[in-house]
Parts: sequence; structure tokens; C-alpha cells
Amino acid sequence: MSNPSEISTYLSVLADLQKEVLAISQDIYASANAVSKEISKIESEVNESPIWNIRYKDFNAIPGARTPKWYTVDIDFLSKETQSKSRALEISPDGVFVCQQIQTYYLVLDDNTSDYSIWDNSQPVPLNQPYIGAYGRYIPCTAALPLMKGQFRLLPKDAPTTPLPPAALSGYMYEIPEFSFQFESSFAAKNWCNKPIPAAFLYGMYEPLQTNGFLYLQRNERLVVTAKPETRVPLTGRVRVVLHGYQILGNIDVDKYLGV
Repeated sequence: MSNPSEISTYLSVLADLQKEVLAISQDIYASANAVSKEISKIESEVNESPIWNIRYKDFNAIPGARTPKWYTVDIDFLSKETQSKSRALEISPDGVFVCQQIQTYYLVLDDNTSDYSIWDNSQPVPLNQPYIGAYGRYIPCTAALPLMKGQFRLLPKDAPTTPLPPAALSGYMYEIPEFSFQFESSFAAKNWCNKPIPAAFLYGMYEPLQTNGFLYLQRNERLVVTAKPETRVPLTGRVRVVLHGYQILGNIDVDKYLGV
């Protein structure tokens, strides 16, 4: 191998091989670039095809497997609190969530008898003592619904005509909280309301609010729920906001299907 002519021959062969490798690499790159452009062209044609631009009138027509779904937001309050509080929920990546019903309840968790009103001022001890039987029970987030149904007795039996302090009022009207709710989406221009909605608006007369499936949240979308006490919170407890509906499984772009 020490012969100069042999070394020269090997170097010449090596140079030729390098040229061939470079030429092959350039051909491969050119071919890959051409294939990539062709794929982009095909994708563009597919996306522009009328087949993929179908518009549906409502959610019932959108294809995809459906499964029932509940989303819950819990917000804790102490007795006598007045400040608004917010919590967020995030939609599962499994698919878009179509909300059909919104329900708001208050879980009483107050074990302090001094927070409760007198049960019946016309009765002797111990029947007129504060009653904490509401502990662990769900009550409405507004007194409007029971008032409309006439479920409260506002004055004690044989009450005098002179004004009575709130503590002397019978029943449990003053133990029902009064909240308003705000719903804000993490997606731009998707807020459900421009100001807090009184909880009474979420009940109607006899049933929770039915949205008829016009409210929806995309995959991974966050919804911030704010509970605003309109009066001092009477009893320590937990606001529970429940969104009930169904999820359309899969990578479904509802905005595109509905032409939003």
C-alpha cells in the first residue's frame, strides 16, 4: 500500500464513490420534496372538497358515538361570607361536550346551631330551638322557587301585628342561600353570559334549566364558574353546579360542522 500509484488509485476510487453518494442523496432529497408537495396538494384538495364541508342544522345530525356525561363544580362557602368565588372544570379530550341541563344546589355542611334560625317561635323549649336537620342535605341556591310554590310560612303561628326580627320568623326561608352564577369559557367569544345570572333563572318553575343542546364545550376547553352571593351566606356549605348532557366521542370540530 506504500506504492504511490496504488494510493492515488484508491483516492480516485474514493472520490468517485463520494460523488455517487452525493448524487444519490440529492436524488433522494428531490424525490422526498416532490412527494411532500404532492401530499400537501392532495390534502388541500381533500379539505376543499364539498364532502368535508358538510353543514348540520343541529347536534343530532352530527355523526359520532355519544355517551352520557356529567361535569360538576364544587365551591365551598362559610357562613356569613359575601365574596364571589370561582372554580373551573376542563372538558375531557375524548370529545365535545353538549350541555343539555344545568342544575345548581347547595349542600349544607354547617354544624353550628347558632347559624340556624328558630324553628318555631310559638312552641315551648325545646321545640323552638335551632334545628340542624338540614346538615348533609341539598337545598336550592335560591329562595325564589320555594316562595313561588308557597312552601314557606313567613310568620309564626298567632304572630303579633308588630314587626318581628328575622330570628323570630318561622320555617327556613332565611337558611336558603341566594346566589347568582357566571359562566366563562377559556375560548374567546364563548362566554355564556355577560353578567351573573340569578340562580332562580336556572330553575324555571318546576325543573332545572333545559338548554336543548345549544350549549357546548370543545375538547380540553375550560369553563370557569363563578358563584356570587346576593346576600350573606346563611349556612356553611358547598355550592354544587352540575352540567348534564353527552359527549360526542372523537375528533369532532363542532364549530366547523355547524358553520360557526
